[in-house]
Amino acid sequence: MVAKRTKRGVTFASDGQATWGTRAIPGVVKVFENGPVVFGLAGSVRDLNLLQYVLKMPKQTKADEANPYAWMVGKVIPAIQKVLGDGGNLNVSESQETSESHLLFSVSGLAGYIGSDFAVTGVGEPFWAVGSGAPYALGALASGASADQAVAVASMFDVFTGPPSHKVKVTW
Repeated sequence: MVAKRTKRGVTFASDGQATWGTRAIPGVVKVFENGPVVFGLAGSVRDLNLLQYVLKMPKQTKADEANPYAWMVGKVIPAIQKVLGDGGNLNVSESQETSESHLLFSVSGLAGYIGSDFAVTGVGEPFWAVGSGAPYALGALASGASADQAVAVASMFDVFTGPPSHKVKVTW
């Protein structure tokens, strides 16, 4: 899963393969919209199901639109934690909540990363990659590849990354 800034937005690209043990399952769409947010997910398919089809995105006020980072941290992250918990897919250890996924996102001119510990970071970076193919994709992105070219490179070298690929362009 990669995201790359453009002059007027961000382009998300992902592979379309889920892996259970030694079995590759093609056809998984890992980039999706939920309300005003475009998400890209690497990790648990159950998390993907819950965030794409169950999560009710908090309403975004004018103040939230003006400060989307605060909206993500203060309203969206707690909503994500609740839906994962209600869905039985939130890990709790010594009062630390984590998920089995990493997310890339874009909302209201903001693009960034949500870690498995629900920290929102990476907002100023020109590109990001998460998932098992991330090291290969980051190398490709740093060398000037487009988002979908970076996914193709990752698919060549990482057995847990595979077709079909998906691309979503977000413009601001």
